[in-house]
Amino acid sequence: MSRAGLYQERLNRIETAARCGIPDRIPVILFIDLFTPRYLGMKTTDLTGDIEKGANILADVAEELQVDGVHTPAPFTPLAFAAGWPARILLPGRDVGEYEIIQFDESKPLMTLDDYDGIINKGWRQFESEFRTRHIDFLPPDQIGPELKRYTEERDRAVERLKERGIVTFSNASSVKPTFEFLAAARTIPEFFKDLYRYPQKVLDAMDAALPDLIENTLASAKASAQATGANRIRIGCTRGGQNFISLAKFEKFYWHYLKQMVHAFVEAGFQVLFHLDQDFTANLPYFKELPPGKVTIELDGFTDIFKAKEILHDHTAIKGDVHPSLLTLGKPEEVDAYCKKLFAEVGKGGGFLLAEGCCVPPDAKIENIRAMVNAIQKYGAY
Repeated sequence: MSRAGLYQERLNRIETAARCGIPDRIPVILFIDLFTPRYLGMKTTDLTGDIEKGANILADVAEELQVDGVHTPAPFTPLAFAAGWPARILLPGRDVGEYEIIQFDESKPLMTLDDYDGIINKGWRQFESEFRTRHIDFLPPDQIGPELKRYTEERDRAVERLKERGIVTFSNASSVKPTFEFLAAARTIPEFFKDLYRYPQKVLDAMDAALPDLIENTLASAKASAQATGANRIRIGCTRGGQNFISLAKFEKFYWHYLKQMVHAFVEAGFQVLFHLDQDFTANLPYFKELPPGKVTIELDGFTDIFKAKEILHDHTAIKGDVHPSLLTLGKPEEVDAYCKKLFAEVGKGGGFLLAEGCCVPPDAKIENIRAMVNAIQKYGAY
């Protein structure tokens, strides 16, 4: 089969599953950008310092593993990490070892109480532009915008290079986080959670002011990628709205109210939505039935009960996951094989399932365990 034919076969398989349908077999998609440097004996900076080089290396490993798709087409550079998360960045080779992954330091608030008024009065777009200069300390402020634009362009080119190799990029358009997540990181969890009790209306007013800009910015970026590559999926990263962080009452008031509006806006604009759910969202799963059916995929990291997710969301929301990082790092191939077989039998039943790791493939995952995932597809994954 030609690479073009292979790409189309894999794309059909993935998109059928993502729309809760039954493909020829369960697709396998891996998030390998943190795993790749250590697997190849490289420094982290060897992958993140040059976007084009890093993207080509990711493509080489994806092709070697014979996966249907990858989560992201290019490694996250320090700037890409920083633009998506409002905390001080710990850089490999500067703040941590050269072989370590990029990390975040949320020990001190970067956002003050007065900044809520800044969001309310100025809007999100202006506030975010000013705020980035507080935590991006490795680039002059006037270079942040141009470098982000360059990263996006390189990422879109990487999508096309993967396509030429027959590999699908699953998270292929823009990405965004709910305002709640941004504020929780910028204020730090202890301070922000106190704000929810001490100044609830101030927080809500800031979220109300931020939402239109967040939706508009995300759609502008997603539409540009769609025009360049045919991208069709917006990623929403969620962590601190889960049951281990806030009550369902707080979730409804401060989190879901805004998140639901985002999703409906993205779907109405013609995009699929991918939720990256870190931590335990088991108690929150019924809320996802309020979203448009066949338009949403949730990817789980091992904390949310994936079997409960299937029970609640079958035929409505696609499920992606969830071979646990600990299993990939500490387990044996036969244990990975057995867990994949269970996933196929229970979560894969009736379609709407995509095999993946929980969260992302950890840097110290064993290659034989990753191969066991892919091999399990061939053994048990056909419908």
